[in-house]
Amino acid sequence: MAMNIKFGADTSQISTDLKKFASTQTYKIKIDADGKGASSLNTEVNKYKDTLGKTVTETKTFNTATNQMTTTLKASETAVKGLGADFVDTLGKVAKFGAVTAIIGAFTAAVSGAISITKDFDDAQTELKKVSNLSGDSLDTYTQKLSELGETVARTSTEMTESAVSFKRSGYSDEESAKLAQISELYKNVADSEIDSATSSNFLISQMKAFNITANDSIKIINSVNEVANQFAVDTDDLQTALEKTGSALGTLGNSFEQTIGLVEAGTSVMQGQAGKVGRGLRTIGINLNTMAQTSEKLVSANGKVNVSFRDESGQLKSTYEIMSDLSPQWETLTNEQKSNLATTIAG
Repeated sequence: MAMNIKFGADTSQISTDLKKFASTQTYKIKIDADGKGASSLNTEVNKYKDTLGKTVTETKTFNTATNQMTTTLKASETAVKGLGADFVDTLGKVAKFGAVTAIIGAFTAAVSGAISITKDFDDAQTELKKVSNLSGDSLDTYTQKLSELGETVARTSTEMTESAVSFKRSGYSDEESAKLAQISELYKNVADSEIDSATSSNFLISQMKAFNITANDSIKIINSVNEVANQFAVDTDDLQTALEKTGSALGTLGNSFEQTIGLVEAGTSVMQGQAGKVGRGLRTIGINLNTMAQTSEKLVSANGKVNVSFRDESGQLKSTYEIMSDLSPQWETLTNEQKSNLATTIAG
């Protein structure tokens, strides 16, 4: 016997199929004398019941599993939400930690910087003590003065003290050294490239000694260099380099600072980037002209086209600048060969 029952998606469909089956089917049951047939029917029915019961049980099991899955999903949702909250909270903690770390780092750097600045200033003061008679209150008063002068040129107390030490070592008084330190630090502001205090002060000292410039007049060195660099195709670096190479020699040969810087500008404008060679070349030319003047009254060349006196009307030896100025218009009338020969005679 076959039961053609169609199970739907719900129990109402099962009930309908069962009723339909019951109305159209006839059970033919053979009952034995011993009652085995009835027992067999009872067994079939029980089986169906068992099957139905199992179906219901399975359905209940499915519903239970569904409920468990729903519970699990809700737990997962709660966990995800909790994770999101924890993530945001963690991000906040990380941000706070980063901010605190940055503050601590900045504070540490500031303290380290302050320690370094203090040490540098102490070192500068120690060097100042070595080259002066200052100590105690007099030292404090002097460094305070340097600090105030430094404010006018945007320089620190350490930089001003280091510059003053350089001038003290060169024999200048405390007052002169303070003034020269201010001018030296001013030059660092107008220079075309960054230079340190030692370089600036050494340049100033070399030009003051080469041209006998006093501390009170030393500002003209900085003004002249700055003005020439602004007006002509040459920078302060080239002027400084060439002046340091030739200043002492040309100063000895009667050239003023202004005349020397004029010669340097003329040379470096033509020989770009070769300031050192220009300085050495001018020194050689100046010395050679001076040597020639010891044995002759005039520079004569090119069959008389060049005729320049070495001395002025009072009999004083002309400076290198003056001789070269007198030679300039005559130079323009020479051929290339004559220029070459004269250049060899002068420059060696």
